Amino acid sequence: MAAIVVTFNRADVLEHGVGALLAQTRPPDAVYVVDNASTDETRQRFEVRSDVVYLRAPDNGGYASGLALGIATARRSGHDMFWLLDDDSAPLPLALASLLDVVDRSGASLGLIGLQGGLLRYGNIKHLSAAMAQAECDEIVAGAREVEFSLVDGALLLDPAALLAGSPDRRWFMMFEDIDLSWRIRRAGFKVAVLEHEPIERGHLGSSATGPKNPWRRYYLVRNQFRWAIETRDVRFLIGTTLRFVKFTVSDVRRQHWSSPVATAAGLRDALLNRMGRTVPPGEFHSFNQN
Repeated sequence: MAAIVVTFNRADVLEHGVGALLAQTRPPDAVYVVDNASTDETRQRFEVRSDVVYLRAPDNGGYASGLALGIATARRSGHDMFWLLDDDSAPLPLALASLLDVVDRSGASLGLIGLQGGLLRYGNIKHLSAAMAQAECDEIVAGAREVEFSLVDGALLLDPAALLAGSPDRRWFMMFEDIDLSWRIRRAGFKVAVLEHEPIERGHLGSSATGPKNPWRRYYLVRNQFRWAIETRDVRFLIGTTLRFVKFTVSDVRRQHWSSPVATAAGLRDALLNRMGRTVPPGEFHSFNQN
C-alpha cells in the first residue's frame, strides 16, 4: 500500500503532511512525493530523505498528472493500493487504518474509498457531510456509505478497479478529476464509497473561490464540467451545468465583474474545441476586472 502526495512549491506545508502520513497507526508501506517541478526548496529537502520516495515531474501538469505518475511508479514496485493526497492535507492517525478496515470488509466490489464525497444532481455537484451521507446514501458496510463520487484527496484507490478504469486523467489539469475518476470506476462495475467520518485536516490552500477574484479558476471549472458532460453524454448534467453558469454570468454582469463572464466564455469555447491540459496560467483574465 503506497501513499502518493502531489506537491508544488509548498515545502513547509508538505513537511507537515508527510509527517502525518508517517504517524499513522497503520503507516503506508511507502510514501511517494511527486514534485510537480517546484521552484522552492522541495527538491533539496525531500530528495535526500530515506523515509520517502521522491519523484520529480518534468513540468507542472496538475494534480491528476502527478497522481498518475505516482500510481504508475508505485505499481511497478508491486503496490496495488494507492492512498492519494494533497500536500496540504494531514490525515489523522487512524485514517488509513479506517480505510483499510472498510476495504477488508467490503470484498472485491469496492474500487475507491474516500473521506468525503457526494452526489451529482442536474449539474450540481452536491458535497455531503458525514451526517448527510448517512441520511442520503446506502450503507455498503458498517461505517461506510456508497456515493456517486469521492474526493480524490484522502481516497484509497484499489486495483483491479484502477487497472480497468485508469488513473486520474491529466487532461483536466485542475478540478473535476474527482468526478471523472469516480465515474470511470463506477462504469467499470466497482463501487465508490466514503467513511461516515472524515479523519483528515485539510488546508484547502488551492481551493479558493471561483468568482471575480479568481477568474482563471472559473475558466477551468467551466471547461472541465462542460467537457465532461459532452464526453459522457450526460444530457441532464449538461443542462444543469448550462443553467448554473448562466445564473452565475447574469449575476456577474449585473455587478460589472467582467472577468468571470470572460473566463466562462473562454472555458466553454475550449470545452467545445477539446482544448485540455494546462491552457490558462494563474492570474489570467484579471485585466478584465473593473472593480
